[in-house]
Amino acid sequence: MRRKKRRKKRSFFQSIGFVVNILSIIFLAFALSSLAGLHVLKNELSFFGFNCYIMDSDSMQPGIHSGSFILTRVTPPNHIAVNDIITYRISNKITTQRVIEIIQEEGSISYITKADKTDEPNAVPVTPEQIIGVHTLSIGGVGSVMLFLRKPLHFAFALILIIALFLIPDIRKILKKKTKPLKQPSA
Repeated sequence: MRRKKRRKKRSFFQSIGFVVNILSIIFLAFALSSLAGLHVLKNELSFFGFNCYIMDSDSMQPGIHSGSFILTRVTPPNHIAVNDIITYRISNKITTQRVIEIIQEEGSISYITKADKTDEPNAVPVTPEQIIGVHTLSIGGVGSVMLFLRKPLHFAFALILIIALFLIPDIRKILKKKTKPLKQPSA
């Protein structure tokens, strides 16, 4: 009688583990699809005052490489300093560059920026209204992975791989149970 209860208890927890794995896979699928869609949706994803981008040029090398995942935070204009790296929007194009000079004239403020890879600053100053945020973190290569996952075939392959990694242990347990020979009662 106790063996049956233990087996039922064990199979109950295995079932819960299986359901948790399936829910984890669904969550990962949604997370990956939203991150993979990052580049499609004008390179941005926003949450809790932070914005995420994929650097698609090498203009900020050696500090930030093309294909890097960039995290910026919304920052008031008076907290932006020289040498800060800012991300801004000019005519629907998102750019990330370093502030090299702050201009304050007649109660207004603007920023002269420059890409780290070039010697010349930009001719047009950036206004506070154009600024999206100040660079907080960049992780090299992660953006390249997200761009790779944009292609449906690549995304499907990654999803199948994740599902397989989660389910292999459970499938092995199920197969082990089915292949175990039943003990015949001795007479």
